[in-house]
Amino acid sequence: MIKLEHSFQPLDNKTPNIIEINKQCLDHSVPSDQEKRQKFMSKISRVVQAGKKEQNYLSNIVIYYTNREFLIKTIPKEKDVLNRIAPIISYGEFPEHELEEIDWVDKVVNDIERFASDNHLTFNNKNDLLEKTKLSLTDVWKKKKETFQKIDLICRLFLAVILPLALIYILLHTPQTAQERIPKLIRNWFLEIQILQPVQDKTPPPSVMQIALFISLNNALMISLAKIKVSKLIR
Repeated sequence: MIKLEHSFQPLDNKTPNIIEINKQCLDHSVPSDQEKRQKFMSKISRVVQAGKKEQNYLSNIVIYYTNREFLIKTIPKEKDVLNRIAPIISYGEFPEHELEEIDWVDKVVNDIERFASDNHLTFNNKNDLLEKTKLSLTDVWKKKKETFQKIDLICRLFLAVILPLALIYILLHTPQTAQERIPKLIRNWFLEIQILQPVQDKTPPPSVMQIALFISLNNALMISLAKIKVSKLIR
């Protein structure tokens, strides 16, 4: 479930920022709420400083995002006493589960609209702005997913290639004392297929390493093919 945190500087520029976490407004005079306010401001600073930036110049929508978090700035129609814009700042974390991906962007946009309404704020061309916010956040989400898919593929390929080779290498170089801890039936089978060998024999059987290499390449091929759509291959 997407949980958002919002902030807005009152237009008089005197009242402390309105900060709302999970639809609960924080009181700046309450010590426990003050601590939560400070944590909120720390999150905002972290995302702005470390995150990537996406901006829709036509609607003045700005989104900062990291691997886990996002920050959205939307501009209400109202301006402060010095005639300056006063953006609504909305913070949240990307969904972790696929089931949450279905309508989480809609929930974010609806909650921004609700927060604006609760604080008597309006938008110029509200429907258009909220729709562009939705499109911008969806675009950011797609870019983030593509990046993670690439990282996931690289990690899977690395493990698929390295693990079989590492396992064979470790077994081939297992000291006699460690070999004795392996159950006798399994140890004898390893010896028969030349995965384990007496300590004095330091030369790995080439056939075993070739098998390990074959397994690694086979794993890499299977993972790569699983990521390729058949429709792309027959075009």
